[in-house]
This record gives sequence, structure tokens and C-alpha cells, in this order.
Amino acid sequence: MPWTVDDPVAKARVAAFQQMLLQLGWIEGRNIRIDTRWAAGNADETRKQAAELVALAPDAILAATSPSMVALRQVTRHRTNRICTGP
Repeated sequence: MPWTVDDPVAKARVAAFQQMLLQLGWIEGRNIRIDTRWAAGNADETRKQAAELVALAPDAILAATSPSMVALRQVTRHRTNRICTGP
């Protein structure tokens, strides 16, 4: 599903994810950095954002859609990043 920054379901999912991280002791700005990206179903934007995220060399990436996962896998083919999928 192409999520947008104003989508209430997407906002709720991001908030739930951040709340769970907080409950587990992960505090944004202290011991975790969260970069959220919204491509809204645009394939070119998805690929661009995947490359940008991988260039940040994160320990893990959470992808919420199949197109995001595919773009991230293409960019990380020869790297060791961990990519997780969300619902």
C-alpha cells in the first residue's frame, strides 16, 4: 500500500512502533535514530529513498511495503544491512 505522510493508518503504525521501542528502552536522540521516509507509491522515489537510507549505513532498516523491500534489497545486495518488513 502506498503510504503518505498524512495517512492516519500510517501515522498510527509509526507511533505504535516508536512507542514499543520506547517501552524497550530505545530513546530517540539518545540511543536510536529513526528516519522515516514516504514515497507514496512512487517507484522512482522509493528507489531514491532506499539508496539514501542505505548510504546512512544503519544497523537496521524497517520496510513497510513490498516495493520498499525490493528497492532496499537491490541497493543492499553486497552489503550487510539488516532489512526487516513491517505489516
